[in-house]
Amino acid sequence: MSDPRLTIVVASRTGFPESRSILEWLRGQTVSASLEVILVVPRGVVSEEELAQFQGFESLRLLELDQVDNRGVAVGQGLLRARAPYAGPCENHAFPDEDTLERLISDREDCDAAVAPAIRSANPETLRSLVMYLVAYGHAAAPADPAPRSTLPYHNAIYRADLLRALGGRLPELMRDEGLLHVELLRRGLRLRVRPDAVTWHVNESRWSRAVTDPFVLGAKFGTSRGRTSTMVRRIA
Repeated sequence: MSDPRLTIVVASRTGFPESRSILEWLRGQTVSASLEVILVVPRGVVSEEELAQFQGFESLRLLELDQVDNRGVAVGQGLLRARAPYAGPCENHAFPDEDTLERLISDREDCDAAVAPAIRSANPETLRSLVMYLVAYGHAAAPADPAPRSTLPYHNAIYRADLLRALGGRLPELMRDEGLLHVELLRRGLRLRVRPDAVTWHVNESRWSRAVTDPFVLGAKFGTSRGRTSTMVRRIA
């Protein structure tokens, strides 16, 4: 078996009904033949016959857990098993341009702990989806600033796999709120950045109930991670 260039981890509670579309999309990436995909699912929801339907990757591996309660934690379990030098998660409602993943692993420096794409809205038709896009991904909206930054768009960054493995058993909990992982990497003097020439199209929440509550949840998460990197004076300010 050849060595993959990139590992992508997809977590799903139902298996292929939930992940089929993104797996098919990943097969269209320019690096698909060098892509290791790890599908993290509850035990027994995916069969070997279903796995065999997806050819074209360097490998498609199944990681079965007793349960997938939190997708971030499940993704963290998958990332620890990455064989490639770079690894990251992929959502089932975020669709990278065909050359995006290749761009995210090209021309990287050792100090680049994680690189993420610029994010565009895949469903800008309603005010609700636009609000959610701006709240969650406005900081990385295309054209994004390539300068080093304090956070990256959650669930879309590609990390140095050696840094993730070094975190060991802490990684799944850090991925519960990915901003905490960003804080950990920044504390080590490493760099987070966005590549403006790599683009992912994100389908945003458009239900009014979520458009009202999600900004508060996202704000609380951001405040928690930001507080861990700020002095008391900066937090008060």
